Amino acid sequence: MFLVPLWILTEEMSLGFTCAGLTLDAHVTCLFFEDCVLPCSFKPTGAVVIHWYKQQIPVHSYYYNKDQYGLQNKHFSGRTNLFNSQIAQGNASLVLRKVKVQDQGRYKCYTSTRKGNQETFVNLGVKALIQFVKLEMVEERVTCLSQNIYPAPEVTWATDPPSDTRSLQNFTRKTPDSKGLFTVESTISVKGNISDHTYFCSVVSADGTQVWTASLHHQDELFGEEGSGLMIPCMIPHPRHNFTLTWTFIRTTESTVIFTYDSRTRRIMNLWESKAELDIDQAHLGNGSLHLLNPDSLGHSGTYICTFYGFQMRHQVQTHVNVTVRVTDDDDDDCRRSWWGTAVSVFIFLITVSVALSRCFRLRGEHPVRSHSDINKRIRSGNKTEIPLFERQRQDEAGHNGLESAETEIHRAPFSTTPFDATKPFKQDPDGLNNGILPHIQTESSMINTCLIISDSSTSDTPEERHESRPQTPTGALITLFTSEMNTDASDDKENERNGLKSESHTSDGVEMESSMTQRFTTPELSQINGFR
Repeated sequence: MFLVPLWILTEEMSLGFTCAGLTLDAHVTCLFFEDCVLPCSFKPTGAVVIHWYKQQIPVHSYYYNKDQYGLQNKHFSGRTNLFNSQIAQGNASLVLRKVKVQDQGRYKCYTSTRKGNQETFVNLGVKALIQFVKLEMVEERVTCLSQNIYPAPEVTWATDPPSDTRSLQNFTRKTPDSKGLFTVESTISVKGNISDHTYFCSVVSADGTQVWTASLHHQDELFGEEGSGLMIPCMIPHPRHNFTLTWTFIRTTESTVIFTYDSRTRRIMNLWESKAELDIDQAHLGNGSLHLLNPDSLGHSGTYICTFYGFQMRHQVQTHVNVTVRVTDDDDDDCRRSWWGTAVSVFIFLITVSVALSRCFRLRGEHPVRSHSDINKRIRSGNKTEIPLFERQRQDEAGHNGLESAETEIHRAPFSTTPFDATKPFKQDPDGLNNGILPHIQTESSMINTCLIISDSSTSDTPEERHESRPQTPTGALITLFTSEMNTDASDDKENERNGLKSESHTSDGVEMESSMTQRFTTPELSQINGFR
């Protein structure tokens, strides 16, 4: 039986050797861009020659008691060295600085002395650790992101309250960069409302030694008033002993860290010392809620992000806060008084318009308007029977006093018996109306015109203004009703002229004129009193 001393077996199993045709390799895992040592030892006996190779590629050489870089591959240039002070003791280990992903592979350590040659092998692995995991919620999707990882990791999802894993269908993409490191991005759809669940994304390294978890919770929008204290809640699902708590405030695109607490050092940084505070004892129990002491609408409305950092974990709570201006009692009273004042003004205006229009309707029904041109045409044509007779005065308004005043008016202004000459032009008054006949037509027409002006006073002058004001007032409908009323009265008046009202036929023009003037100024009762027939 071939026996190997125990110290040699232990050393060579760790470094690698060939025994009875069996080759044992050492395995070394190096962190990306860190320095790494590839072990190799030999039994020193005088001068030694050392060569390091990676699959026949020269990595480093040493002989004649110094390093030889003439044969070194450019990929390793300036990145290798030996422990020169320990070579005499049998240490031929290689130091490889700033390890790259391309450095991984199988390396051979060759040593030669006067007592023989020796070859050992080292398998070099490269690993880029998970440094962070970030969760973002954009619209209806939640995205988990992690970068600069090697080898490519795995991604898992979960929610709180728990959801069926089959419903958390995700789209995951792993992309290597120019250095060989992977960026992993995974996305799932939001379940229900964004505030219904807390989302957990776990990134697991290829060898399972690292599990980084990030969680995100979007809270419902908070509303507050200026000057009133407001509590922004932030609860961590699994409290940790060593953590860092950070509050960040975002308004538009500007982000500001307003509060930081480190549980290991108990150090606090509060930029809003007079505006916000946090209970440190509650933070160690998992409650990192922020209390706004005296918020204002301009300086404190925005998005607040609470972040817990722990060992391989990151938890965020996002809350949008809207601080509104406080409305005082005086403002409420002023608003109510203004509203009631406007309502009363509109009500009085509508009542005034209604009363004015109803008065116009009544006057129009009692005193139909006669056209001056129409009356003159009838007189000049000689059609004596078609000269209109004005309606009698209202009996209920006249009474006995009315009769007496009418009789006095007649005696005061006696009628002229001068024959009427239709060929002579009428005398014109300053207003352009004929005074020679029907002197009171002007008064009645003015009343009707005034009513029309009142009923139309609320309409706009320009077409644009009339168009804009049309849906705001019922004036247009009232004018339409008033116009239809006038048309109805005009038709009734013509019918009365043809059927009911006929003037007496006289042989002379003077008597004829006197008869018409008499009926113009008197009522039937007054005619009987004074002997008129």
